[in-house]
Amino acid sequence: LPTTNRSLAERIAAICGTVRTPESRQLLNELASYPDLSVRGAALRALRRFPNGTSDDALFRLLLNDEITLANRLLHGSLTDPDLASTLDYELTVLLQRLFDVLAQLYDPETIAGARLGVGHPARERRANALELLDNLIPRAAYQTMQVLVDDLPLMEKVRMLDAELGLSDELESIQAFILRVGETVFSAWTVGLVLRSLPVADALLASKSLSTQSRAFSPLLMNHSANHQDQISDYDRVLLLAQTSLFAQTPENVLASITPIMKEEKHEAGATIFNKGDLGTALFVIYEGEVSIRDGKAELARFNRGDFFGELALLDTESRSATAEAITDVRLLRLDQDDFFDLMEERSEVLRSIVRSLSGRIRRQNQLLAGQASPQPAG
Repeated sequence: LPTTNRSLAERIAAICGTVRTPESRQLLNELASYPDLSVRGAALRALRRFPNGTSDDALFRLLLNDEITLANRLLHGSLTDPDLASTLDYELTVLLQRLFDVLAQLYDPETIAGARLGVGHPARERRANALELLDNLIPRAAYQTMQVLVDDLPLMEKVRMLDAELGLSDELESIQAFILRVGETVFSAWTVGLVLRSLPVADALLASKSLSTQSRAFSPLLMNHSANHQDQISDYDRVLLLAQTSLFAQTPENVLASITPIMKEEKHEAGATIFNKGDLGTALFVIYEGEVSIRDGKAELARFNRGDFFGELALLDTESRSATAEAITDVRLLRLDQDDFFDLMEERSEVLRSIVRSLSGRIRRQNQLLAGQASPQPAG
């Protein structure tokens, strides 16, 4: 496929997934072979709709070995550089999903799907037993790699177990050097950005120039904060702000980095109305600085400060605002519009999963609070 445009390649993969022809299958196989793992992931997701065939086994066995090797490298990297452990854990989570998709092209798809479903189960015991479905079905190296990624074990123990199965790694390149060498063809922009930010300014600029030269996919997500205008909130600060909100607290920073570029900044002076009760709700707001009052007539329903959010249900359902939002002080807000959010969902479904999970948790906690208030008081 003669394109180096990641977004175009991912869209082609999505379209091929809806056209179940031999030609579509062949094109998806080519996309799955791409060195850009984001494109590979999109192709593998599309291939879920196609039956597997033995004629493609050689390709997917190569991909399986590539993913196992990468998993081993990332686990070792987490051990040698604890500062990157959290972001590499996210990369390993994405890798695990690619592993399931590759295995579904080699073995019984229903069995693989059952194991994948079990791994995502909230019950720890269910997760721990999920992979038993694959025992004696998939290669031992693949089974052990997936077991290590799924089990809740100390990192040192995970590395030891994988080394015992795969053999000790003789890789001398540091994880930082590896990340800077392969860039966004393998890692998310946040992971690459963290390494760049850890370097002296001159080295970081040189590394970012090298990355942008070798790959059109390179995104200066976290390197352009110093070039931003003083009055603009940098992408890096936006990610940190979202990570501090209860809505996104359980969302990996790698995922938040996908949201921040589409958020728009707003400023309102003290006393200004941000939106009125009855207005059509089409956006979520996060407070960067200042104080906001949520009112219904003269009654104040809530007051929010930095890191708080309001209007979140408008992301999922366009309805009239149930209250008025007013600026108590001068405020700076980040606005996430519903249309932009839906566009993002087409390419980054994990963002939707994270937000739905967070909203569900918030509603559940509110229901528990209401239930507690409604429970009868003990007789005095």
